[in-house]
Amino acid sequence: MKTTVSLFNSWLLKPYLAIICIVSVAYLCFMPSVNIPDLTSDKTAHFISFGTMAFLWMWYFRKAVWVWVSLFFFGYFIEFVQLNLPESFHRGFDHFDALADAVGAFIGVLLYFSIQYILKKAALL
Repeated sequence: MKTTVSLFNSWLLKPYLAIICIVSVAYLCFMPSVNIPDLTSDKTAHFISFGTMAFLWMWYFRKAVWVWVSLFFFGYFIEFVQLNLPESFHRGFDHFDALADAVGAFIGVLLYFSIQYILKKAALL
């Protein structure tokens, strides 16, 4: 069991998953909204995607404030880019999207610390 956890942990220490996640989120946020399947609410998608990014970046950087602030600004960057996209993309600036991003990133950071605590308590790290 210890080797599985150490392999999992060492793989997460590399930024590959976080980079794939951030590129995927950027791609989805900058493409025309008519091309995106409507599986869930927009705010839920922002919350989940930024929570996932925060969780993955925490495994690599382990600096909560840096990760949260970076993702906060990335969320607003996305909104400003969407504001300037052509009208045919049906995208625009929304403060509530940025709020969902910030809250999702905060929860992702908390989830990282919770899992670290559980793994240390179980002596798996």
